[in-house]
Amino acid sequence: MLALINPRLGKFNVTSKGGILRRSYFDRRIALPYLFLLSLNVAGLVMAERRYIADPVHRDTILMNAAWCGYSTMILLVAASVAWERRQLRSGASLRVSLPASFKLSSEQRVDGKTVLISHTSVTIKSDEAFDLARGMSIPLLLGDRRLYCKVTALVAHSAGRRQHLYLPDLSDEQERQLERLAYSNSKRSLHKYQATDRPLRSLLQIFLLAVRGV
Repeated sequence: MLALINPRLGKFNVTSKGGILRRSYFDRRIALPYLFLLSLNVAGLVMAERRYIADPVHRDTILMNAAWCGYSTMILLVAASVAWERRQLRSGASLRVSLPASFKLSSEQRVDGKTVLISHTSVTIKSDEAFDLARGMSIPLLLGDRRLYCKVTALVAHSAGRRQHLYLPDLSDEQERQLERLAYSNSKRSLHKYQATDRPLRSLLQIFLLAVRGV
């Protein structure tokens, strides 16, 4: 509202990204405007039910307003649910990306798989076979395919069957750029695939489910 009256008076604060959160919590300060609007919408729905019984002549109008109020409540619940800060033990942001990956345990033993999560400092791989790797073990890792790939040396942070959690220490600038190209090129392909098969009703259902989670 302030931006409409005088755009120069408003301020924009850039929120910090990444970081470590030891516990999940609900940020009431950020959610306060949405909670206030939610209370008004809920009060409106309660009054609509009473008005529907007391005023049978205008029931069609009351139903129309109640429907809009219910839709607004759903959107506000989704907006308020953003204030939930989930526990985050990684120091940087990670992407859920599926990329071809392989690493060597010896000169003759090569393990293939797919990436599950990838970031600037770590990668989680789901291997084709189950292994129990020693923590701190150094392995050569290849991400990507022949067209676009990145070779790094990784350390085993945690090994759980087919899930291998690897730490990427001391990446060079070139390796970081290759890692970014791999991650985001795959994300763009996934986005184009999703846009080609967009389903409005399914999207509306997902918004409704998010609203339920916001409760």
